[in-house]
Amino acid sequence: MDFRAGTALFAAVMLMAPAVKAAADPGYADPATIRAAVADAVQEAAPRLPATMLEVDVAAIDPAVHLPACPALATSVPPLSGSFITVKVSCPAPTWTIYVPVRLHQWRNVVVAAAALPPNRPLTAADLTLARIDTAALPSAPIGDPTDAIGKLLRTNVPAASPILAAQLEAPVLVHRDQRVLVTLHDGAVTVKTTVVAEQDGRAGDVIALRNPGSQKVIRATVTADGEAEMHL
Repeated sequence: MDFRAGTALFAAVMLMAPAVKAAADPGYADPATIRAAVADAVQEAAPRLPATMLEVDVAAIDPAVHLPACPALATSVPPLSGSFITVKVSCPAPTWTIYVPVRLHQWRNVVVAAAALPPNRPLTAADLTLARIDTAALPSAPIGDPTDAIGKLLRTNVPAASPILAAQLEAPVLVHRDQRVLVTLHDGAVTVKTTVVAEQDGRAGDVIALRNPGSQKVIRATVTADGEAEMHL
């Protein structure tokens, strides 16, 4: 739910709640207590992410709008996706329910661009640095270790200081269509090496079609990190 929409919903529900008496009246729920219950519930529901500090920013509750005191607040936290959620707070007796908007921050050290980076160029250690950022609103998982990005290609431009996301990276093409490739055939204890022709492009780990130029027979083998291929018979 959009944070502003959640705030509007909260205000609308609060308008329907019983109103009168002063905020300090012990017969009415303390807004600070409600907000603390929401923060505790969100912290409890949050997955324990490595090296990540979760910050829970609970929207203010108008002290001029009153709810009957509740001996046992109940909270319902939705899945924590994105940076905004709305938490349901209810009281079984006396019966009332409100919805409280919450903004989430997930602070962690991640890999960011040391300078503006173009696409389709293998990344080096000099291209990358670490920075502590809020990852809650990122569209996909950020890279936490520079070694997971070095040697890979960016699909798009990345501005300086922007996080490097897993979805932005792809492995370089090591074998190109029509390229001659050394393939190692393993058959038990026997190993045979021969040169074949790639029928398609391939990255490390890809299984691609390779053609024997003599027999024209096509086999499928796995591209290795050194730009060759191997096949187990």
